[in-house]
Amino acid sequence: MTRKDGFFRGFSPDVMEARCQGRMMARRELCVTDFLKAQGLVRGASVLELGSGTGQTMAQVGKRFPDVMFYGVEPVAAYVEHACARYAPGHAFLKYLQGTAEEIPLPEASVDCAYAINIWHHVPLGGLRCGAQALARVIKPGGCLFLIEPNFRHPYVFIYQALTQGERCFFPWRELDVLKAFFSVERTGFCFLFPEAVRSLTPLGDKIEAALEGIPFLGGSVLYTCRRKR
Repeated sequence: MTRKDGFFRGFSPDVMEARCQGRMMARRELCVTDFLKAQGLVRGASVLELGSGTGQTMAQVGKRFPDVMFYGVEPVAAYVEHACARYAPGHAFLKYLQGTAEEIPLPEASVDCAYAINIWHHVPLGGLRCGAQALARVIKPGGCLFLIEPNFRHPYVFIYQALTQGERCFFPWRELDVLKAFFSVERTGFCFLFPEAVRSLTPLGDKIEAALEGIPFLGGSVLYTCRRKR
């Protein structure tokens, strides 16, 4: 995920945050929140967000779990600095660190679970196994990993990923299979009928999305819940 200008696709932290507003960001936060609630986290538990970007998602999710420690790991230094300045002050439960999927700066078995939103397909192909091993190292045995990734079955998503510079399609038989050496896939789901450019929906649009997003070739994102092998 290295960028010559130090930003992801050239977006400064403020521009990146402005682009990430709207219903899709809110729904991603809700998906992560539902995942974390299902883990039954207790006081003193810890969570990793891999690819925490500018820090806003972790800050929003962290508010819902005041007794849990959140670690955000992000390769872009400017985003980490932004997160530390804007979200960490006054919130001891938030800690942002610079690192990559291949080199996560946390001790062995130090987090109860982890999540990543549109990150795993950005890990260099040659670093996927190293990244999977790093995740398995920091997640406690039996802990879960939650992934939200672009769904290659969706025609729009497939074309967008294939034609956008710096992107690539997420293929389960490639990116996901590498994880299976360390994790078992417990659940798969689909969400987001409408693309990210649609910032809000009418009540009717919400109903249509809820009814159709679970169809494998209509959901723009695929959700994986994976459990760390003991």
